[in-house]
Amino acid sequence: MINEIVIDGVTQTAEEGQNLLRVLRHLGIRVPSLCYHPALKKPIGTCRLCFVEVGTGEGPRRLQRSCTTRVKPGLSVVTWSEEIVAVRSQAMNTLMAYAPQSERLFRIAGDFGLHTNPLPDGCIRCGLCYRICEEIIGAGALKLAHREGHAHIVPAPGRCIGYGTCANICPTGAITVVDHDQVRTVSIRDEIIGQHPLERCEGCGDLVATPKFLESALTYREKGSKIPGSRGSRRSVPQSPRSSLIRTILIRPGGKDFSVMVQVLQILMGFLQLLQTPVSTQGGSSSGWST
Repeated sequence: MINEIVIDGVTQTAEEGQNLLRVLRHLGIRVPSLCYHPALKKPIGTCRLCFVEVGTGEGPRRLQRSCTTRVKPGLSVVTWSEEIVAVRSQAMNTLMAYAPQSERLFRIAGDFGLHTNPLPDGCIRCGLCYRICEEIIGAGALKLAHREGHAHIVPAPGRCIGYGTCANICPTGAITVVDHDQVRTVSIRDEIIGQHPLERCEGCGDLVATPKFLESALTYREKGSKIPGSRGSRRSVPQSPRSSLIRTILIRPGGKDFSVMVQVLQILMGFLQLLQTPVSTQGGSSSGWST
């Protein structure tokens, strides 16, 4: 039997008992769905993307999956509302948690204006990295920013000194420090925080520190001032920074591999030696790092 039904305020005709999602698609009305296929006898609605508002007569409409709803006399259907977008968005976020690499999910979310959560990127937004860089190191090379409505830890261009404390303190390993071909690269996700050449220790010959780090170390000792490039509102570096540096390096939630610890300790030892060595005022070289 052919029945009249109302879809988005327009009267349409459809056969009683017909699958509503199939009717909507036949009429050219776009409704997202991933688990429905016309060749299968009984839809089960597992993806939960095809929700619409359905009512009969003068009663209130309810959210229902269109693939499991059958046409009946007096049916009234709305295919878009804020409530529909909300329930479809919730379903999409569940699917993305299972398949975050799926380009099709991204495309559907964009086509239907669904609100999706940020994809997992290893960062839990604990704030330790940008706070330690701001409050202890004084460089302010990381900041909290909003992208597409979501919070992200992002680089502040040109501020990184290559110290690597952000990677040491990160509890999930989302920040990495890679030394390769005499260059240190500090990154979060696929974004570079800073990239620096490495200087050799005059004692052991190992590549241990970046020029910007050495410059900041000299500033610690000579002036007790802020790290070069820091904003005026940031607090001054303590006159005796050893305890602060040691605490910074040894805060290591989750742990790192042994080679990273050795590298950090090498930097610390050289730094403390620098603090104890007077700056040469003659033309010759000093016994610490050369300036």
